[in-house]
Amino acid sequence: MDAPPRPGSLPVIERLPITAPLGLRFRDSVTGAVVSDGLIVTAWSRRNPARRMTATTSLSGIYSFRRLPDLLEVENGSGDDAFWRNPPVSRQFVIEVVDLADRFQPFRFEVTAPTRGVYTGEDLMLDSSLIDSTGPSGIPLFSAPTRSVPSSMAVIRGELREPPAAPGQRGAPAAWAVVEAEFGERRLARSFADEQGRVALIFPYPELETNPLTTGNGSPSGSGPALREQRWNVILRAAYGQLRPTSPVAGAPALVDWEDLFSQPAAILWSDTALRRPLTEAKLAFGQESLVQTRDFTSDPIDGAALSELFITTAV
Repeated sequence: MDAPPRPGSLPVIERLPITAPLGLRFRDSVTGAVVSDGLIVTAWSRRNPARRMTATTSLSGIYSFRRLPDLLEVENGSGDDAFWRNPPVSRQFVIEVVDLADRFQPFRFEVTAPTRGVYTGEDLMLDSSLIDSTGPSGIPLFSAPTRSVPSSMAVIRGELREPPAAPGQRGAPAAWAVVEAEFGERRLARSFADEQGRVALIFPYPELETNPLTTGNGSPSGSGPALREQRWNVILRAAYGQLRPTSPVAGAPALVDWEDLFSQPAAILWSDTALRRPLTEAKLAFGQESLVQTRDFTSDPIDGAALSELFITTAV
Protein backbone atom coordinates (compact mmCIF):
# COMPACT_ATOMS: atom_id res chain seq x y z
CA MET A 1 0.00 0.00 0.00
CA ASP A 2 1.36 3.37 -0.97
CA ALA A 3 2.07 5.76 1.85
CA PRO A 4 -0.16 8.85 1.95
CA PRO A 5 1.44 12.01 0.65
CA ARG A 6 3.22 14.09 3.22
CA PRO A 7 1.91 17.58 4.04
CA GLY A 8 3.30 20.07 1.59
CA SER A 9 4.38 17.45 -0.92
CA LEU A 10 1.44 17.93 -3.30
CA PRO A 11 1.98 20.26 -6.22
CA VAL A 12 0.07 23.54 -6.26
CA ILE A 13 -1.98 23.62 -9.44
CA GLU A 14 -3.72 26.95 -8.93
CA ARG A 15 -4.13 29.54 -6.17
CA LEU A 16 -7.52 31.19 -5.71
CA PRO A 17 -7.16 34.34 -3.62
CA ILE A 18 -10.24 35.63 -1.78
CA THR A 19 -10.34 39.29 -0.80
CA ALA A 20 -12.98 40.47 1.64
CA PRO A 21 -14.38 43.76 0.30
CA LEU A 22 -15.51 45.15 3.66
CA GLY A 23 -14.90 44.47 7.34
CA LEU A 24 -16.22 46.61 10.21
CA ARG A 25 -15.39 46.94 13.89
CA PHE A 26 -17.67 48.50 16.53
CA ARG A 27 -16.81 49.88 19.95
CA ASP A 28 -18.87 50.50 23.08
CA SER A 29 -18.65 54.26 23.68
CA VAL A 30 -19.11 53.70 27.44
CA THR A 31 -16.52 51.00 28.18
CA GLY A 32 -14.33 51.31 25.07
CA ALA A 33 -14.56 47.54 24.49
CA VAL A 34 -14.96 45.98 21.06
CA VAL A 35 -18.53 44.68 20.59
CA SER A 36 -18.39 41.23 19.04
CA ASP A 37 -21.86 39.86 19.76
CA GLY A 38 -25.54 40.71 19.50
CA LEU A 39 -25.35 43.06 16.52
CA ILE A 40 -27.20 42.58 13.25
CA VAL A 41 -25.17 44.45 10.62
CA THR A 42 -26.74 44.69 7.17
CA ALA A 43 -25.44 46.20 3.93
CA TRP A 44 -27.30 47.24 0.81
CA SER A 45 -26.52 49.27 -2.26
CA ARG A 46 -28.59 52.26 -3.33
CA ARG A 47 -28.42 50.74 -6.81
CA ASN A 48 -30.35 47.73 -5.50
CA PRO A 49 -31.95 48.40 -2.08
CA ALA A 50 -33.91 45.14 -2.12
CA ARG A 51 -30.77 43.01 -2.03
CA ARG A 52 -29.54 43.04 1.56
CA MET A 53 -26.51 41.21 2.89
CA THR A 54 -25.89 40.35 6.57
CA ALA A 55 -22.38 40.40 7.99
CA THR A 56 -20.74 37.43 9.67
CA THR A 57 -18.74 37.92 12.87
CA SER A 58 -15.26 36.71 13.71
CA LEU A 59 -14.02 35.85 17.21
CA SER A 60 -12.04 39.10 17.19
CA GLY A 61 -15.18 41.16 16.64
CA ILE A 62 -14.85 41.91 12.92
CA TYR A 63 -18.14 42.07 11.01
CA SER A 64 -17.33 41.14 7.42
CA PHE A 65 -19.28 40.91 4.17
CA ARG A 66 -18.94 38.58 1.22
CA ARG A 67 -20.67 38.63 -2.15
CA LEU A 68 -21.66 42.26 -2.00
CA PRO A 69 -23.41 43.36 -5.22
CA ASP A 70 -21.07 44.32 -8.09
CA LEU A 71 -17.92 43.44 -6.09
CA LEU A 72 -17.26 39.88 -7.28
CA GLU A 73 -14.23 41.12 -9.21
CA VAL A 74 -12.87 42.52 -5.95
CA GLU A 75 -13.33 39.23 -4.07
CA ASN A 76 -11.39 37.42 -6.80
CA GLY A 77 -8.61 40.01 -6.72
CA SER A 78 -5.10 39.40 -5.48
CA GLY A 79 -5.41 41.68 -2.43
CA ASP A 80 -1.78 42.80 -2.72
CA ASP A 81 -0.44 46.36 -2.63
CA ALA A 82 -0.85 46.83 -6.37
CA PHE A 83 -4.49 45.70 -6.14
CA TRP A 84 -5.34 48.18 -3.36
CA ARG A 85 -3.61 51.07 -5.13
CA ASN A 86 -6.19 50.77 -7.89
CA PRO A 87 -9.19 48.52 -7.03
CA PRO A 88 -11.11 47.38 -10.11
CA VAL A 89 -14.43 48.79 -8.88
CA SER A 90 -15.94 50.62 -5.90
CA ARG A 91 -19.50 51.07 -4.72
CA GLN A 92 -21.39 52.98 -2.02
CA PHE A 93 -23.22 50.85 0.55
CA VAL A 94 -25.62 51.72 3.33
CA ILE A 95 -24.79 49.91 6.57
CA GLU A 96 -27.57 49.33 9.10
CA VAL A 97 -26.73 48.45 12.71
CA VAL A 98 -29.29 46.99 15.14
CA ASP A 99 -28.54 45.54 18.58
CA LEU A 100 -30.70 42.53 19.42
CA ALA A 101 -29.93 42.97 23.13
CA ASP A 102 -31.17 46.62 23.16
CA ARG A 103 -27.88 47.86 24.63
CA PHE A 104 -27.15 50.30 21.82
CA GLN A 105 -29.14 52.68 19.66
CA PRO A 106 -29.79 51.60 16.04
CA PHE A 107 -28.43 53.74 13.21
CA ARG A 108 -27.08 53.60 9.68
CA PHE A 109 -24.28 55.15 7.67
CA GLU A 110 -22.70 55.02 4.22
CA VAL A 111 -19.34 53.51 3.37
CA THR A 112 -17.35 52.91 0.20
CA ALA A 113 -16.32 49.33 -0.56
CA PRO A 114 -13.90 47.77 -1.07
CA THR A 115 -11.98 49.03 1.95
CA ARG A 116 -8.53 47.76 2.81
CA GLY A 117 -8.19 46.46 6.33
CA VAL A 118 -10.84 46.97 8.98
CA TYR A 119 -13.09 49.98 8.56
CA THR A 120 -13.36 51.79 11.90
CA GLY A 121 -15.32 54.86 10.85
CA GLU A 122 -12.66 57.57 10.92
CA ASP A 123 -14.35 59.44 8.06
CA LEU A 124 -17.67 59.33 9.94
CA MET A 125 -16.29 61.33 12.85
CA LEU A 126 -17.75 64.76 12.21
CA ASP A 127 -16.51 65.60 15.71
CA SER A 128 -13.04 64.42 16.74
CA SER A 129 -14.22 64.04 20.34
CA LEU A 130 -16.21 60.99 19.22
CA ILE A 131 -12.88 59.17 18.97
CA ASP A 132 -11.62 57.59 22.19
CA SER A 133 -7.85 57.42 21.78
CA THR A 134 -7.49 55.23 24.88
CA GLY A 135 -9.50 52.31 23.50
CA PRO A 136 -9.43 50.18 20.36
CA SER A 137 -10.47 51.96 17.19
CA GLY A 138 -13.98 51.28 16.00
CA ILE A 139 -17.31 52.81 15.06
CA PRO A 140 -18.81 54.02 18.37
CA LEU A 141 -22.07 52.55 19.60
CA PHE A 142 -24.25 54.75 21.82
CA SER A 143 -26.23 53.59 24.83
CA ALA A 144 -29.95 52.88 24.44
CA PRO A 145 -32.31 53.94 27.26
CA THR A 146 -33.08 50.24 27.80
CA ARG A 147 -29.44 49.40 28.56
CA SER A 148 -28.56 48.01 31.98
CA VAL A 149 -26.14 50.36 33.70
CA PRO A 150 -22.78 48.68 34.36
CA SER A 151 -21.74 48.57 38.00
CA SER A 152 -19.94 51.63 39.35
CA MET A 153 -21.21 53.75 36.45
CA ALA A 154 -23.27 56.94 36.57
CA VAL A 155 -26.39 57.52 34.49
CA ILE A 156 -28.41 60.60 33.55
CA ARG A 157 -31.87 59.91 32.12
CA GLY A 158 -34.48 62.07 30.45
CA GLU A 159 -37.63 61.85 28.35
CA LEU A 160 -37.27 64.60 25.77
CA ARG A 161 -40.37 66.21 24.30
CA GLU A 162 -41.28 69.31 22.37
CA PRO A 163 -43.39 71.80 24.36
CA PRO A 164 -47.13 71.14 23.94
CA ALA A 165 -49.11 73.29 21.51
CA ALA A 166 -51.84 73.91 24.10
CA PRO A 167 -52.38 73.40 27.84
CA GLY A 168 -53.36 69.86 28.76
CA GLN A 169 -51.64 68.35 25.73
CA ARG A 170 -48.33 66.51 25.45
CA GLY A 171 -45.68 67.59 23.03
CA ALA A 172 -44.24 65.28 20.40
CA PRO A 173 -41.32 63.06 21.44
CA ALA A 174 -37.98 64.64 20.53
CA ALA A 175 -36.82 61.50 18.75
CA TRP A 176 -33.12 61.32 17.85
CA ALA A 177 -32.14 64.44 19.82
CA VAL A 178 -28.46 64.28 20.79
CA VAL A 179 -27.48 64.98 24.41
CA GLU A 180 -24.03 65.13 25.92
CA ALA A 181 -22.66 65.63 29.43
CA GLU A 182 -19.48 67.49 30.39
CA PHE A 183 -17.59 68.02 33.61
CA GLY A 184 -14.44 70.08 34.03
CA GLU A 185 -14.19 70.77 30.27
CA ARG A 186 -14.19 67.02 29.59
CA ARG A 187 -16.96 65.19 27.81
CA LEU A 188 -18.32 62.41 29.99
CA ALA A 189 -20.89 60.87 27.66
CA ARG A 190 -22.91 61.33 24.51
CA SER A 191 -25.96 59.51 23.21
CA PHE A 192 -29.20 60.18 21.37
CA ALA A 193 -32.88 59.69 22.12
CA ASP A 194 -34.96 56.82 20.81
CA GLU A 195 -38.27 57.15 18.95
CA GLN A 196 -40.04 57.94 22.22
CA GLY A 197 -37.58 60.69 23.13
CA ARG A 198 -35.95 58.66 25.91
CA VAL A 199 -32.22 59.11 26.42
CA ALA A 200 -29.64 57.65 28.79
CA LEU A 201 -26.12 58.99 29.30
CA ILE A 202 -23.95 56.33 30.97
CA PHE A 203 -20.37 57.07 32.04
CA PRO A 204 -17.76 56.54 34.77
CA TYR A 205 -18.16 58.91 37.70
CA PRO A 206 -16.05 62.09 37.54
CA GLU A 207 -13.07 62.43 39.82
CA LEU A 208 -13.97 62.41 43.50
CA GLU A 209 -13.97 65.68 45.36
CA THR A 210 -11.27 66.14 48.00
CA ASN A 211 -10.82 68.85 50.62
CA PRO A 212 -7.75 71.12 50.47
CA LEU A 213 -6.56 69.96 53.90
CA THR A 214 -2.93 69.21 54.63
CA THR A 215 -1.16 66.79 56.88
CA GLY A 216 1.43 67.78 59.42
CA ASN A 217 4.23 67.79 56.84
CA GLY A 218 2.29 70.10 54.50
CA SER A 219 1.27 67.49 51.93
CA PRO A 220 -2.38 67.07 50.90
CA SER A 221 -4.31 64.72 53.13
CA GLY A 222 -6.62 63.55 50.33
CA SER A 223 -9.59 63.67 52.66
CA GLY A 224 -13.02 64.67 51.41
CA PRO A 225 -16.70 63.79 51.51
CA ALA A 226 -17.59 60.14 51.95
CA LEU A 227 -18.28 58.26 48.73
CA ARG A 228 -22.05 58.23 49.24
CA GLU A 229 -21.95 62.01 49.76
CA GLN A 230 -20.11 62.86 46.55
CA ARG A 231 -21.97 65.33 44.32
CA TRP A 232 -21.27 66.86 40.91
CA ASN A 233 -22.95 69.50 38.74
CA VAL A 234 -22.68 68.13 35.20
CA ILE A 235 -23.05 70.43 32.20
CA LEU A 236 -25.62 69.32 29.60
CA ARG A 237 -25.69 70.22 25.90
CA ALA A 238 -28.18 69.17 23.25
CA ALA A 239 -28.89 69.21 19.51
CA TYR A 240 -32.25 68.65 17.86
CA GLY A 241 -33.48 68.95 14.29
CA GLN A 242 -36.85 67.13 14.24
CA LEU A 243 -35.54 64.19 12.25
CA ARG A 244 -38.16 61.74 11.06
CA PRO A 245 -36.39 58.55 9.93
CA THR A 246 -38.33 55.50 8.83
CA SER A 247 -38.08 51.79 9.51
CA PRO A 248 -36.34 49.69 6.81
CA VAL A 249 -38.95 46.92 7.15
CA ALA A 250 -42.28 46.65 8.96
CA GLY A 251 -41.83 46.05 12.67
CA ALA A 252 -38.13 46.93 12.73
CA PRO A 253 -36.76 49.97 14.59
CA ALA A 254 -36.45 53.22 12.68
CA LEU A 255 -32.89 53.97 11.66
CA VAL A 256 -31.41 57.46 11.61
CA ASP A 257 -28.53 58.38 9.29
CA TRP A 258 -25.28 59.08 11.12
CA GLU A 259 -24.58 62.29 9.23
CA ASP A 260 -28.10 63.64 9.85
CA LEU A 261 -27.85 62.68 13.51
CA PHE A 262 -24.65 64.53 14.26
CA SER A 263 -25.43 67.51 12.02
CA GLN A 264 -28.51 68.58 13.99
CA PRO A 265 -28.61 72.22 15.15
CA ALA A 266 -27.98 73.23 18.74
CA ALA A 267 -30.99 72.96 21.02
CA ILE A 268 -32.14 74.29 24.40
CA LEU A 269 -33.26 72.11 27.30
CA TRP A 270 -35.81 73.88 29.49
CA SER A 271 -36.13 73.73 33.27
CA ASP A 272 -39.58 75.39 33.29
CA THR A 273 -42.79 75.01 31.30
CA ALA A 274 -42.83 78.73 30.49
CA LEU A 275 -39.56 78.28 28.56
CA ARG A 276 -37.82 81.08 30.47
CA ARG A 277 -35.08 79.13 32.26
CA PRO A 278 -32.73 76.93 30.22
CA LEU A 279 -31.62 73.75 31.94
CA THR A 280 -27.85 73.62 31.62
CA GLU A 281 -26.85 71.27 34.46
CA ALA A 282 -27.76 67.89 35.92
CA LYS A 283 -27.13 67.22 39.58
CA LEU A 284 -25.34 63.91 39.98
CA ALA A 285 -25.02 62.00 43.26
CA PHE A 286 -22.88 58.91 43.69
CA GLY A 287 -24.89 55.69 43.52
CA GLN A 288 -28.09 57.38 42.31
CA GLU A 289 -29.61 57.80 38.87
CA SER A 290 -29.99 61.42 37.83
CA LEU A 291 -33.34 62.30 36.22
CA VAL A 292 -33.58 65.60 34.32
CA GLN A 293 -37.10 67.08 34.14
CA THR A 294 -38.95 70.26 33.30
CA ARG A 295 -40.86 71.81 36.22
CA ASP A 296 -44.20 73.61 36.29
CA PHE A 297 -44.04 76.69 38.54
CA THR A 298 -47.69 77.66 38.04
CA SER A 299 -48.94 76.23 41.35
CA ASP A 300 -45.60 76.27 43.19
CA PRO A 301 -43.54 79.37 42.31
CA ILE A 302 -40.62 78.26 44.51
CA ASP A 303 -39.89 74.59 43.76
CA GLY A 304 -42.33 73.84 40.94
CA ALA A 305 -43.90 70.49 40.16
CA ALA A 306 -41.68 68.08 38.23
CA LEU A 307 -43.08 66.74 34.95
CA SER A 308 -42.19 63.34 33.62
CA GLU A 309 -40.57 64.92 30.55
CA LEU A 310 -37.88 67.42 29.67
CA PHE A 311 -38.80 70.12 27.15
CA ILE A 312 -36.45 70.78 24.27
CA THR A 313 -36.54 73.29 21.41
CA THR A 314 -34.16 74.06 18.59
CA ALA A 315 -32.03 77.08 19.49
CA VAL A 316 -32.87 80.33 17.68
